Amino acid sequence: MTIKIEMVEIPANQDQKINSFAIGKYPVTQAQYEAVMGTNPSYFINNSQNPVEQVSWDDAQAFCQKLSQITGKTYRLPTEVEWEYACRAGTETLFSFGDDVNQLKEYAWYYDNSRGTTHPVGHKLPNAWGLYDMHGNVWEWCKEGVIRGGSWGNYSHYCCSTFRNYFIRRVIRYSCNGFRVVCDKWHSKVKIFAEEMWEAKLPEPHQNMNLSEMVDYLETLQTKKEKGKFLTAVYWSGFQACLETDS
Repeated sequence: MTIKIEMVEIPANQDQKINSFAIGKYPVTQAQYEAVMGTNPSYFINNSQNPVEQVSWDDAQAFCQKLSQITGKTYRLPTEVEWEYACRAGTETLFSFGDDVNQLKEYAWYYDNSRGTTHPVGHKLPNAWGLYDMHGNVWEWCKEGVIRGGSWGNYSHYCCSTFRNYFIRRVIRYSCNGFRVVCDKWHSKVKIFAEEMWEAKLPEPHQNMNLSEMVDYLETLQTKKEKGKFLTAVYWSGFQACLETDS
């Protein structure tokens, strides 16, 4: 089964302690959700490219788990910090495009222009990092169970980059609630290994690498032999660190 979900690479931010990650270019569509889960729970089913809605937090989590099983990659919901960072795209204004609410209609489907329904994803302008529908169309579930971004049924102030809707329960399925996914940059097995070893004493010249830097370096290696050599060095440095700790 081939499931196509376009992702956008988001740069790391050391000041905010955010590692680089890939996030969906659009909210998950009805077509994508049905391809993975075998059902379309949406209220507005006039277009398969509309965002899926009437999904609870549990539904979104189940989608991520099944998509991970199908693809062999690790998909999940974004954290709130990741979602807002991606939405802002380097800005500090009310919206990703600035503070002028009159421009919102160019970037979002919300109460003033939605005509009471969702719309196909990607038909408004993207933010500076190429993400569509971060404002409006559907609220988006985050890992913590909070929804962000506003929807087709909300006034403009609910669609700003900072607004957090934490009143909704995770089990609720509304026709304004959807989600987009994050895909971890590294394979889950490599991630588990790296998380276990990243604080260990690494061999020169990699002794001061943090987890993100170590994984980024691993991805630059061209052959399995080079990757194996580096991971072996990391493993043994971790083993040596354990011996030093026990002595």
